[in-house]
Amino acid sequence: MQRLFMVLVAVVCTCSVRACAGDDVVPCIEALGAPINLQQTDEASALDDLIEPVGLSRGESVARRLYVAGIIGGSFATLATPLGPNGNGAGDPSPSPAANQSLFTAGGAIGLAFEALDRDWRVEFEGRSRDNLVSQRGTTFEAPIGLEEWRFTSSAKNGWSTLVNLWRDYQATDRLSLYIGGGIGGGGYQFSYLKQSAGEFVPPNYQIATTNNVSTFAWQAGGGTAYAITDRITLDIGYRYFQIANSTSTGVISYVPIPVGSEVIGSAFSASELFFAFRIYEPFRNWR
Repeated sequence: MQRLFMVLVAVVCTCSVRACAGDDVVPCIEALGAPINLQQTDEASALDDLIEPVGLSRGESVARRLYVAGIIGGSFATLATPLGPNGNGAGDPSPSPAANQSLFTAGGAIGLAFEALDRDWRVEFEGRSRDNLVSQRGTTFEAPIGLEEWRFTSSAKNGWSTLVNLWRDYQATDRLSLYIGGGIGGGGYQFSYLKQSAGEFVPPNYQIATTNNVSTFAWQAGGGTAYAITDRITLDIGYRYFQIANSTSTGVISYVPIPVGSEVIGSAFSASELFFAFRIYEPFRNWR
């Protein structure tokens, strides 16, 4: 390591001497500053002479704190299942109503709180799961040739999301703070859809069905308030709007068991979520 520093110093000095050609070389070299003592027995001491710590903080001290968090809450979810071009035209014009259901959500996060640009921030990696959404509903549609009755069964099972969040903290009092922000990442669920005849006008064995694993872009935005129970434990109460990007799958149209065509079926999952979270700062302090 000492040889490497000696080579670097030699290169810098050589370049500086050339840049000062025609001038007094000695003052020019002295302007670079006092030389580093590379003969110290402690190699780290030589490094300390060269490198000064840089922190994401206000003032002189570094203020970064690692934390872990547990999250539980309620997810007021909506699963929309719009039909494709055929469903909006003459092929199958009956509407497909959205499913609404309250789900339980839980997960965790690991993050870093720091100060930058004279403000308090937190960046974290969050993973969460959600209960299964299973809905059965019916609708009646007045078609040009008669009254149609339909039964819809749709589900979004094994819901998950992994997001990278950025939160901006605002200190209200010594213990109370507010925050806003959001995150982006990925999310998904196992989607299934079944549309069946529920009346006499359409043959009872007519149906449209599909099953598809959705895995796509997800995002959320929200805010909340946090109360510091101790200097290391914080209770959060917050709100987030969460959404998974729309996806499509191909449904099979059949007079069971005979397939007769196909239909494009969309799936759109979104949720308004209220949650509680416990943040524990410096969780490994006692392990040192």
